[in-house]
Order: sequence, then structure tokens, then C-alpha cells
Amino acid sequence: MKVQKNIRIGQGIDNIILGNHLTDVIVHLPPADYIRSLDQEAEVFREHGYVTENFLQFQIGFDEVHQYQDLDTYPIFKLFFKDERLVYIIFTSYSVREESYQTIELDNGIRFLDSMETVRKRMGEFDKTLAMESYDGKFTYYSQGVELIFAENTLRVINLFKPFGR
Repeated sequence: MKVQKNIRIGQGIDNIILGNHLTDVIVHLPPADYIRSLDQEAEVFREHGYVTENFLQFQIGFDEVHQYQDLDTYPIFKLFFKDERLVYIIFTSYSVREESYQTIELDNGIRFLDSMETVRKRMGEFDKTLAMESYDGKFTYYSQGVELIFAENTLRVINLFKPFGR
């Protein structure tokens, strides 16, 4: 399938750019299915047995999160805002139509469903990895602004944030 859109590592996709104001981001999307505060989102994570301190979006901090179900245009699952600025984006190959994620790739050529080995060869060694229940692992590249989450040895989730140390 032909690539239609590139996710720019550490930046965003199209007009959905890290650092942009909430109103400049959500104008490009339908209304969110859910909007939660940090405390509400933390409760959802705890209900699923996760320790929030292990997740970068909680380390970065946010005031509210917008959650989407089955967007047509982007494989976006959640957008996190702090002081009304976009600070963290979760792209997923779950809960979205195949066409939504199959036409997307990172600006370095990495695509959803690539293997851990393929990603490591192309991206280089990660800064940190974390084993997560029901996932094979999460590679974090702080200096690039991306986290990559794998299940069954395939890339399933891409998280973007502003690169650290730039």
C-alpha cells in the first residue's frame, strides 16, 4: 500500500504538531470521544494495572488528554495537552481501520507492523526499554522524541514527544 503521510519524529503529522495550541490542533480533527484530566487518566491506567510513573506522558505532565476512536484520517489514539499546548501524541495500529495506519510511516521509513529487529537496525540503539504486560517491549529514543511499542514482535504503537536535550 502506498504511503500517504509521514509522521515527523519529535514533531507530529500534517498540522498536528507538538507545541501547537489546543485550538490549532483540534480544528483538524472531529470532536474527541473522551476528554479526561490527568487525575482521571491516571485512574484509568491504575485500573488496568499500570504504574503511571513508568509512562513518559505522566513524567512530562499534562492537564488533559483527548482520546479518539477510529479516526478516518489518522491512526491517532490520544493527544495530551499541557497549558493548552500539545505535548504528547499516541498513534496506534489498534482500534483504527487498517487503511488508517497502513498508509503512514515515520520520516525515517519505519512503519507499523515492522519487526523489532528492523526498527533497531534502522533507528539504532534505544536509550531505554521497558517490558510491559501484554507487549514485547517499548523502545524510547529521548533525543529523537519517539517511543515505539511492540506486540508479537511487531510495531503497534508510536508515541511522539519533543526531543530531550535539544
